[in-house]
Amino acid sequence: MRRPLPATAMREALLDCLPTRTDEVPERHFLVLPDRHSSALKPDRDLVVGARGVGKSVWWSVLANDDTRRSLESEWPWLAGYGRVTPGFGQKVDPQHHPSRDLLQKLVERGFEPRLIWKTIALSHVAPIGSLEGDWLARVERISQEPEFAEGLLERAERALREQGKIHLVIFDALDRSASSWPLMRRLVRGLMELLVEFRTLEGLRLKAFLRPDLLASQEVFAFPDSSKLRTNEIWLDWPRQELYNLLWQRLGNSRRGGADFREHCKNCFGLNWHHDGVDFRIPERLKREEELQRQIFHALTGDWMGRDARRGFPYTWLPNHLGDAMGKVTPRSFLASLREAAEESETKASDYALHFEAIKTGVQRASRIRVQEMREDYPWMDQVFRPLARLAVPTSSAEIEARWKESGLPEGLDSAPGKEDRPIPVPARFERGLSGLRQDLEELGLFQSLTDGRINIPDVYRVGFGMLRRGGVKPVR
Repeated sequence: MRRPLPATAMREALLDCLPTRTDEVPERHFLVLPDRHSSALKPDRDLVVGARGVGKSVWWSVLANDDTRRSLESEWPWLAGYGRVTPGFGQKVDPQHHPSRDLLQKLVERGFEPRLIWKTIALSHVAPIGSLEGDWLARVERISQEPEFAEGLLERAERALREQGKIHLVIFDALDRSASSWPLMRRLVRGLMELLVEFRTLEGLRLKAFLRPDLLASQEVFAFPDSSKLRTNEIWLDWPRQELYNLLWQRLGNSRRGGADFREHCKNCFGLNWHHDGVDFRIPERLKREEELQRQIFHALTGDWMGRDARRGFPYTWLPNHLGDAMGKVTPRSFLASLREAAEESETKASDYALHFEAIKTGVQRASRIRVQEMREDYPWMDQVFRPLARLAVPTSSAEIEARWKESGLPEGLDSAPGKEDRPIPVPARFERGLSGLRQDLEELGLFQSLTDGRINIPDVYRVGFGMLRRGGVKPVR
């Protein structure tokens, strides 16, 4: 085994730089810029799709913050093309820039077309002072009743922006918070999709929407002319394994406690020099790209094995493998939360390494609790589906799963599940197909994995939090 990094110093560095909150927006010195995410932020990418926890709201916040956005121009020069970026909708209530959820509902109930509501919001961001006055109700009413005024306003704004050679970008996020019922949310999402198509030929005024895939799952959302132009140009946010570890390197390299020691170790043992770009230290290119190099450095924090020998696995691959969903996708939120818990738990372990292998397993338990809670929030019926499967060992046959469901009264019992009409997410999309439809929904959401022998497996990131078993696996949360 190689010489480990100083355990106490590196553990302190990890505790200093890893987030304590799952909804934290990282500061500039902790930001990692994956190539694919760079493409997602370009003006010609108007629809950005990603599961919860992959960073949609992070990039929304980066774009909306002038100082942060400008500080990134050295790595992404085309960001300088954005003259202004303003919020069209987001997690925080911002009545100056957009109506609240309650007001959106009121506007739709009064008969205003969702596309025109979103159009009013976009025009309000670029309209000259005094040209579009009044509260949101008055503005939407005028845009809806006076299409010539609206088009003239748009044409003048677009011409002025082109003459300046700058882009005004209006960004939309957290559409799952735009309505208190699924039917209304679906109408609002469709209206925004229609407006994206309408505005995509403009040069000065551009729109960008960050959306979860389940908000786009209904055929109704894209049941309008030219919607295929959005789907063919959409881009998905994901995090390959080396990019996940780049999140760790960037944080460690800029940690206030231990960051200098970590950078010095990289230089002395691996010949890696960290560059300071005037704002913070950036990851050496070799470390960003070479997985074998990443593995060696991570194992200097953890040791080479997930136990007493190699039969238990290797930490570098073990951790993301146990945090992935059925498609192998890992969210940064789960990855960083597991490392934070592992660092805290390692303080009670006797080890030559900063992260003890048993503490890494505890980290997976915490990440699973967080991920399961997110699923419960997004899909209120999830508990009814998994409660009958508690203490069930997987992989197992679909017959065993369906037997437990039937015994508990599913799928009929889901008909009265919270969220059917009064919550954002209804019962499963294929509810009417019975248990086979429910199983397919869970496969699409990444909770069920069909094996080649016909059995069903449930990834650890969900299995542990839902209290299910697997021989030799991470113990479930009780």
